[in-house]
Amino acid sequence: MRAGRANRLARRAGRRRPDGTLTWRARRAWERLADASQSRDDFSAAALHEAWLADPREDTWGYVGRWCTPADMFAATVDPDRGAESRAAIGGYCVEHDLVPDNPVERALFFVLTGQHERHQALDLDGTLLAAVYRGATEATREVLRETMVELGELNLVRVIADRPDRVLTGAEADYLARQVADAGDWERLWRLVPVMPLASAVRTARLFPHWRPDDGVGRDFFARLAGTSPDAIIALGQAAVTSLKPWYHRRDRWKGAPSFAPDNSEIAVRGTLFTLPRGHVVASYETRTQELALGNATIVHVAYVRPYGPTVIRNAPGRAPETLLRGLNSLHIGSTRGGFVVGAQDKLWFGSATRSWSRVARVEWPADVATSEKTLLAADPGSGNLAFHVGNGDEGDDGYTEGLALVDASGQLLARAKLDDDFGHVHAFYGPDQVLVESLGSRLSLWRRDGSDLVQAAAAEIDASVVAPVPARNLLVVRREGKPELELLTEASRLAWLDASTLVEVDPPAGFPVLDGRLASFSPDGSLVAVQVENSIEVHDLALHQLADLAAGSLSQGRVADLEAAAELRKRKVAPHLSPAVELLHAGLAYRFATDIALGAGTRIAGGASDIALGGQ
Repeated sequence: MRAGRANRLARRAGRRRPDGTLTWRARRAWERLADASQSRDDFSAAALHEAWLADPREDTWGYVGRWCTPADMFAATVDPDRGAESRAAIGGYCVEHDLVPDNPVERALFFVLTGQHERHQALDLDGTLLAAVYRGATEATREVLRETMVELGELNLVRVIADRPDRVLTGAEADYLARQVADAGDWERLWRLVPVMPLASAVRTARLFPHWRPDDGVGRDFFARLAGTSPDAIIALGQAAVTSLKPWYHRRDRWKGAPSFAPDNSEIAVRGTLFTLPRGHVVASYETRTQELALGNATIVHVAYVRPYGPTVIRNAPGRAPETLLRGLNSLHIGSTRGGFVVGAQDKLWFGSATRSWSRVARVEWPADVATSEKTLLAADPGSGNLAFHVGNGDEGDDGYTEGLALVDASGQLLARAKLDDDFGHVHAFYGPDQVLVESLGSRLSLWRRDGSDLVQAAAAEIDASVVAPVPARNLLVVRREGKPELELLTEASRLAWLDASTLVEVDPPAGFPVLDGRLASFSPDGSLVAVQVENSIEVHDLALHQLADLAAGSLSQGRVADLEAAAELRKRKVAPHLSPAVELLHAGLAYRFATDIALGAGTRIAGGASDIALGGQ
């Protein structure tokens, strides 16, 4: 039988005479649906089932009884799309004919949703069974359950939705609890609920207080921030944590560099485009090949390949034509220094700034044993101006070829050196003025520290991973696990590992680090921003904003001292005006949370009886 015909018969089956008996056409419709269902017609069986659920009566049960089980009745009563009257009618018939679920937890939910209030109280006096149902239910079922219990009026949902003290209340749950306590006029208890609800719900809750205010000054400041902040400001906090950028230069097969942040995080240079932060406005576009360095004030230095000279260092500044600074040099490297940049090639160092081509030029004083060796600048320490060089002595590939690591100061004086036993890979970054991180071929990482005129190995680790991004400001290093085919199936976040740069031991990622949709590219100099490559775009994530947005979505009871420090950092950073109210609110809330030493979390429960709603601390 086709679905349309089955549905027409189901509608005809619902017709009755004024005295409640079936018409002969309705009875014939029941019979046809039952016969088709017996022949394993799924459309007919579904229509027959729904026809009975729409009007559950004794005189039609015989047509559907052989196919309806208690499980089917239970599924019908917990269907979020079914009306309360329909659920009550089904429930009444099921109770009368002993078709209630055998499972106590399901039976408690069945009694509540079908209006069997007394039976539920007899079965689940303390509400623990219903609390178990609520925790495992879908959000749609939770919403129906809350609405049903509110309509009953006598049931107390507080202990049901807050039975687990380690679970953060959802916005709907928090709003319901707030209304219940406000209706009871218990303002102190309502205030004690605020730290365990999402921040947007706390903002709405503050509007329920008529004239009551906390007694302490820190609490009153927090209350004033709540009352003066819009829930939209909380939403804006999470939205502002990510800035999406669309670089002009999309030929990624030719671009080998990493995004470069300006020293003050005001700009980012990525794949041939300079953007402002956090707005993401395009400042300039250019063509680059390997390295680019954002200097701030809309100025960049980058390396392009210009025929016939080869690698060429070019500076782009606002209001001026691109300026060629150096060309025709192989193995050159550009790095950040305090107030500018440095270009190194062999024995020479060129120091420049955003406004001056070259402030000075220095020659490195190499000892006689490496005077003719090939030297390559690989890293610069912006704070001290120290530089790290790779020194190759001899012809690469010969048995007598040796490699070394040298530390040079900004004047060109050799500070320390070391011979490398492993095949050299790359110097990734300075971790302080006298420490450099080296990656050798064969997945070996080592940290080298200056000791007098020598560089000594301070830490080493064999890892089956490649370095993704150094984060000197946080003393961290990010690596991506490689080498195993099954790793290709993992997400980027699952493949990343965080190492303590001092010990090269794996540690937890920093607070606020986002769930990645792409490949991590680089960090800002202070470690507060991270650039992530997502297909043909770059996303810049603000870790402090992510951290506070995550906290706002949870509750202040989960706050840590690190969250308070993040809020203080954002206040000093002077965020955008539309974000300031949310940042100030979180700072005031965390200050209140720690100043009053709120005993929340694992030791806190919501407790209450039929007419009592209380936040207990046992």
